[in-house]
Amino acid sequence: MISKITLYFASIFILLFNCKKESKEIIAIAYILEDKTCVYTEPTRKSECLVFLNKSATIDVIDKSIEDKRLGQQFHWRKVILEGKFGYLPVEGEVTFFQFATIAPVTRPYRMVVNASRIRLRNLPSLKGEVLELLPTGDQVMILGLSATRYQIDGISEVWARIKAPSDKIGFAFLGYLKSQETTVSSNEEVTEDEGETIQGFVEFKSSEPIVYLSPGGEKGYYSEDYCSKGVTENLGATLAKDLGKYYLVNRKILSRETNYYKIKKIHWYSSDNESMDTCISAWVSEKDVEYHRETFPSWNMEKNKDKFPEKFVRFANQEILDFEKTELIKLNFSESTKKQIYHAIIYYLTSDMAPLNPDEYILEETDNSFISLMSSKYEKFSFQDLNADGINEIIAVNDFRGSHTYEYFQISNSQAFKFLTIEYNDYESDENKCIAKLNLASGEKSISIKVNQNDDFSKICNHYTKEMKIGIYGHKIQYRLENGKLIL
Repeated sequence: MISKITLYFASIFILLFNCKKESKEIIAIAYILEDKTCVYTEPTRKSECLVFLNKSATIDVIDKSIEDKRLGQQFHWRKVILEGKFGYLPVEGEVTFFQFATIAPVTRPYRMVVNASRIRLRNLPSLKGEVLELLPTGDQVMILGLSATRYQIDGISEVWARIKAPSDKIGFAFLGYLKSQETTVSSNEEVTEDEGETIQGFVEFKSSEPIVYLSPGGEKGYYSEDYCSKGVTENLGATLAKDLGKYYLVNRKILSRETNYYKIKKIHWYSSDNESMDTCISAWVSEKDVEYHRETFPSWNMEKNKDKFPEKFVRFANQEILDFEKTELIKLNFSESTKKQIYHAIIYYLTSDMAPLNPDEYILEETDNSFISLMSSKYEKFSFQDLNADGINEIIAVNDFRGSHTYEYFQISNSQAFKFLTIEYNDYESDENKCIAKLNLASGEKSISIKVNQNDDFSKICNHYTKEMKIGIYGHKIQYRLENGKLIL
C-alpha cells in the first residue's frame, strides 16, 4: 500500500513539473501604447481581463504566436507574463488598433546610420511617443531590438527599432529613416562572398527534412534574417522547415573535403492577422543531399510537368510559377445540360525564388481552346452538394474569418454561376444572437433574421437542409424549390 508520505511527495513533484513545463523564457517586451489595454486570461475574446494596462507600461512576452482557443489559426495572440500570472494580448490589437508594440531583441546588436535630415528618438515605439532627443543625419546608432510587425509611415513599410543613441540614451526610432553602414560585414562571416565559384540555377532537395550547414561541411544549421538583413539569427543544428519547399536558388559552389557545397538563399514571407514579415534564409548544402540544375526553374518546371495538365489549363494558371505537384484540376458532377465540363481548380504558385504561396481556388468551365473562370479565388474554399436531388451539384462558397462566417450558394447554368442564397453569422465577437439569410427568390430578394439562443450551436442553426427535393433553412419554416438560380415557393 502506498503511504501518505509517498503520495504527498509525488503530488509535489507533479506540481513542480507542471510549473516548470508551463514556464518559458522571456523573448520580447510588449510596450503599451493606449490606456486601458486589456490583458486577457485566455487566448479568446470571450475571456475576462486579467488586468488593464495604461500607456507606457510594459509586459514580458514569452510566446509571440498562440492560436485562438476557439478560432485556431484564424486569430493569434501574444502570451505574456505579469507577476507570475500568464495572460494574452491579441495580435490584432497590435497590428490594427496600435494598442501595443512587441519588441524582440536582436541576436547581435549592430550599427546603422540616420538617413534623414533628422529623426526623433522616442520613449515608445509609436508616433505618439514622447520625444527624448533629435538625431541629425549621419548619426550612428546601435540597433538593440525590432518590432514584431511592420508599420506604414510616410509611405514606407518598416519596423520600429529600439536603439541606443550617441548620447547613450535608449529609445525608439522608425527603421525606415535609418540605413546600414557601408562597411557592414556580410552576415555569413565564416565564408566570405568571393569564396568558391559563382554559379546559376537551383537545387532540389532529395529529403523532406534536408540537412543544411552554416558553412561548407561545418556546423549544422542555417541563417535567418527577420525583415531581410536587419538582424541575423544563427539557427544552430536546425533543419529547414517543410513549408519552405524543396527548391532553392543557388549562387555559389565551393569544394570542401572532396565534397561540393552549394550556397542557397530564399525569402520566406509570413502573414497572419494583418501581421507580415519577410525572412531571408541562407545556408550551405551538400551535393549528396540535392540535385543541382543549371537551367532556370520556370523552364525546367514547365518541361518536366508539361504532360500533367492540358496546355490550355497551364495557360490559364501560369500567371506566376506554377507548383505542378500540389495543383489539382478536379472534374465536377454537372449534367449534360451544361454542355461543357466544369472543374474545381486548386492552383498553387511559387514565388520567383520558389517559396510556396497559399493556393487560389476557381470554378472553371472548359471550352475548346481555353478554361474560363466562373467563380474566382476570393472565397476561402468551395464545397459541393446536390441540394435539390436533381443529380447536379450546387456550389457552396465559404469564407470563415475570426468568427465571421459567410456561406454563398450557387447554381451553374448556361455558363454562369447564379447565387440563390447567402447565410451570414458571427459566433465570436458579436453580441447579437442571430444569423442573416439572404434569399434570391423568383419574386425578388428577401432578407430574414434567424434568432439563435444563447446555448445553441450557430453552425447548426445557421445552415441549410434538404427535404423532398426542396431547400430549407433551420429556424425558417418555409422550403423552396431551386430552378435556374432562383428559389421558388
